[in-house]
Amino acid sequence: MEKAGTVAKRGGVDIAIAGLPFHAGLRHSEAAALRWGDVADAPRTPGAPLVTVRASKTSQDGRRADVRMVKGGFAAEIRNLRPAGAGDGDPVLGGLSAAAVARRLQVAANAANVPGRITGHIGRVGLASELVARGASTADLEFAKMDRDDRGGAPECIGLLVVRALNYL
Repeated sequence: MEKAGTVAKRGGVDIAIAGLPFHAGLRHSEAAALRWGDVADAPRTPGAPLVTVRASKTSQDGRRADVRMVKGGFAAEIRNLRPAGAGDGDPVLGGLSAAAVARRLQVAANAANVPGRITGHIGRVGLASELVARGASTADLEFAKMDRDDRGGAPECIGLLVVRALNYL
């Protein structure tokens, strides 16, 4: 039988696995790479942490960090998940690989009777769907589609989405 502390820790990680893709628009690999030092207070929005994605699908070398804001009830959840004594370099998801994150999310989806295979974009699609349901405009969502390119193009998608569309959450 598992100890209560072990179950609670795994449950907290599962909350982050399910919440980060939706609330911060993270892919599985981005969530797996997240460190506690990447979660910081937003300077002008108390209680809404900023999540810095150092290496993403569009910037794998980490030269162009992307900052995303987490709002609402999940902001408190992510703060409460940090274990006592966790350092800034410690992984938010306990060192799980992107593949392990994907597997645990798929197990959770199966348990919730969500049909089909869950992809790395499920949270991003869910976030966009929620924003539309709450009245976000096509322009707000178009803002969310932009990716940086190596020529210094537009900033990574969710970073700009935060400024406008997250007002709908």
